[in-house]
Amino acid sequence: MQTGLIFFEKLTREDIEWTFNNGSELDLSPETMLLAENEPVENFYVILQGILRVVVGKKTVENLGTLGPGDVIGEISLLNNGNAPATIKASEQAKVLVLPHSVLEQKIAEDDAFSGRFYRALARILSYQLRDTNRRMGQIKRMRGERPAESSPRRLLAEAIRKLKSQFQAVAEQSTESDAPLPEGSITALRRQISHFILLLNRYLGPKEPENQVIKDELGRWMHREMLPFLLMTENGGRWYSKPRGYAGDYLTIGGIYDNLASGIGKLGPLLDHCFLDISAARAIRNRRQFLAEEILKTALSRKGDIVRVTGLGCAPAHEVFDSYEAYPEECLNMQTTLIDIDQLAVDFVEEKAAADGVDDRITVINSNLVYLISGNNEVDLMPQDLIYCSGLADYLTDNYVVMLLNYIHKHLRPGGKVIISNMHTSNSCKAFMDYVLDWHLIHRNEDELGRLFLASNFGQRCENIRFEAEHINMFASCIKT
Repeated sequence: MQTGLIFFEKLTREDIEWTFNNGSELDLSPETMLLAENEPVENFYVILQGILRVVVGKKTVENLGTLGPGDVIGEISLLNNGNAPATIKASEQAKVLVLPHSVLEQKIAEDDAFSGRFYRALARILSYQLRDTNRRMGQIKRMRGERPAESSPRRLLAEAIRKLKSQFQAVAEQSTESDAPLPEGSITALRRQISHFILLLNRYLGPKEPENQVIKDELGRWMHREMLPFLLMTENGGRWYSKPRGYAGDYLTIGGIYDNLASGIGKLGPLLDHCFLDISAARAIRNRRQFLAEEILKTALSRKGDIVRVTGLGCAPAHEVFDSYEAYPEECLNMQTTLIDIDQLAVDFVEEKAAADGVDDRITVINSNLVYLISGNNEVDLMPQDLIYCSGLADYLTDNYVVMLLNYIHKHLRPGGKVIISNMHTSNSCKAFMDYVLDWHLIHRNEDELGRLFLASNFGQRCENIRFEAEHINMFASCIKT
């Protein structure tokens, strides 16, 4: 998703419309090959739906990762006429936008303004990919023997890692001595050690630390290598890192955090998983579910007796909606809910749960590319809504796209209708851990930054109300359409 957002942010609405109007949509069934390694690349692609995987090799195949909705492909070959460096296949039913290089090259040659914006967008992607490659180098091979000069942050982080490993070793030895449950004191000590490590990581590698970014990235790669064995022993932590749906916050990942059920390898894996599920960022996500369920209920009660219309954007697994229907069946009897998500599997999950809970007559689920939707290149038929909310979507969107999102919401709210946008706050003490260890990059904002985006949108005013959940990490900005 990240490369597409980076790319399209530098283009105008007219540029984006031209891109989609001159391209064609291509459906890919599972295992269909989009590009073959070392073969010519003749098109520029934008993934609209589904997950594609990147692999290299023929006899010994190595999986290099996944690409999801919003990611772009073929941009490098447009510059150097090179062949595909890897094979790209659909992991599931997918859809891509195909824009021939020849059409794009003609547009670039004829439109100097478009050309300038297009190449600036490409430069941003290349810069992002270079940083991402550097960050991932430590995952592929260990760094060479030389070590940078010892610094206070390095010494303190090294000591924190040493204590964490020592505590883990002690718990590991206890787990092999008998089949009895692990002592509560040992479990508490390990949780505290992990919590201390996360706080220390944010202190020295977080956004407030003025240290040179190159040094911070090198230390971050080192911390990632040290923590990776712990992550891979766990179910939830391992999923946050591996991102099997192409991005960290997919519906199964969020559902796992909501369920708060630890699992993993052996006796220690679930223990570590429990520690990861207990970090403040995970608790904040669980708190988000309750907060939104309460707001949905308030909306239902505000128009008692009338039809109440609520829409959630990018909200799967939508547990907050099901919580409202289950806990307050009478109050939500007249509530009609529309849920829009980019992931077809997430849509299927919500539809199946709605049918199982007997509320499928009150829930409409739509599979749509949200960036496509808010850019004006797709349309969903919505009645004027009483509440439109986004749970976590803004964490992945640049400022321009958040303004476009707010404009889309403003268009579909009834007068007096309410918008709620959640966003991770810059005070998140888990940010460095998420960035460097989990490779889970979110766009954090403070109250003033989010308020300015509301002011720049068609709402034309700063948020009327900003509230926080108990961890003070997830903030919820709301505004009424006047």
